[in-house]
Amino acid sequence: TIEEEMKNWKSNLQQFGVLCHGNFTRENLLFKYKSNLESRLSPCDAVFQDFSRAFYGSCVMDLYQFLFTSIDIEIRNRFMADFVCSVYYDSFVKTLMSINNNLAVFSKSDFIREFNDKIFCGFVFAAELHTWLVREAEWSCPDRHSRTQADSKYEKYMLALMKDVAKFKGKANVTIEK
Repeated sequence: TIEEEMKNWKSNLQQFGVLCHGNFTRENLLFKYKSNLESRLSPCDAVFQDFSRAFYGSCVMDLYQFLFTSIDIEIRNRFMADFVCSVYYDSFVKTLMSINNNLAVFSKSDFIREFNDKIFCGFVFAAELHTWLVREAEWSCPDRHSRTQADSKYEKYMLALMKDVAKFKGKANVTIEK
């Protein structure tokens, strides 16, 4: 599904095109911390593994995968708009400028519009991945109680995913229209 949708979403690659990881999930991220006391609070470095699915695409694609598969539901719900609209964009531009000060970079509102226009891709990726993981867990677990718990977690995850997408689209539409 994602591959078919991405054929239609190759627009704006001249403006937003980058090398995308293609499988930007927790399993492919390694974090380094200054000390054990700071575990999970403030990583000082990150390594991205397994570039076997890398492709040239919109800079928002890896961001969707990260937000929808690697960020806890509660954190994503509370901070997704801030992360996309400020933290990610500001860091992205700062990094690009450190590489080459003469690069023409898209505006924050253009970035938000790109993220908003293609958010369905992130939703589909997360929904397919999570569905696959839950079904795999169910098949390996013959216990009916465990399967019921997995279904309950799956339902909670999917509802949170839909809510977060709708919430961002609502906020982004207001921001873009200003």
